[in-house]
Amino acid sequence: VLVGPGKVKSGTPLAAVAGGWNELRLFYVDKADLLKELYSDGHTDWTASKIPSYTIHATAMLSAVAWNYASPYFQIRLYSATDNDDLREFVFSRNSGGWTPSDQSVMAMTLEKIPGPEAPLSAVAAVVLEDESRTKVYYHPKRKVIAEWDVCAKDPNHAGITKVSTGAVEKRKIEEETRVKIQEEERKRQQEEERRQREVQEQLKAPQGAVVQISDATKAAKLKEHSGCTQGYAWKKEPGGWRCEGGAHTITDAEFAAL
Repeated sequence: VLVGPGKVKSGTPLAAVAGGWNELRLFYVDKADLLKELYSDGHTDWTASKIPSYTIHATAMLSAVAWNYASPYFQIRLYSATDNDDLREFVFSRNSGGWTPSDQSVMAMTLEKIPGPEAPLSAVAAVVLEDESRTKVYYHPKRKVIAEWDVCAKDPNHAGITKVSTGAVEKRKIEEETRVKIQEEERKRQQEEERRQREVQEQLKAPQGAVVQISDATKAAKLKEHSGCTQGYAWKKEPGGWRCEGGAHTITDAEFAAL
């Protein structure tokens, strides 16, 4: 049981996202019609997250998407409809400090365009286009049509016409540039890790008596911590490990490989 009796609205809508580092985020509505979030990952049991007091309309559904997992640029978008068929967006941005203080209307439907009787609030389905960080949301205004809201469009595509919003396009352009930057940083990190591993393997295969000077600052710091040698000496290969040229400190091959 993730939420005990009396703490969750009967018939609550649910939405969830999952991604890097085994992150799981579950959204629901409590008895006061306030949005709530539970968080879990590979090292953390389910726990309640701090989230602003977002009010969800009585019969509204939820849908959530996320991207840029396991990075400082992690993003969540949560969507819900109102009794006026407004499409509401709740925004989480890790590099901007978390959830925005209030939700915003991303699409206000003109009800006269789609006449019809009152009905339960629309279901909502959101997706993010792969490699674009571009959100599309589908919902059911007045329970008469199915509409598509595109983050790069100003109006929903219920009439087959989409008006491009320059501001939204620029916003997504910045997010795309950020995504590319993250990928490049990850590529460089992987290349550096591969280089380090190759260097370690070459050093482990060094013949007895071979001498190496550790130039990598991070590795040198770890070497000082593990060996106790603080003088920055070069290291000489000996059976089963290495000895500093000062002669007083040693480190095993396994410890050396783990640096």
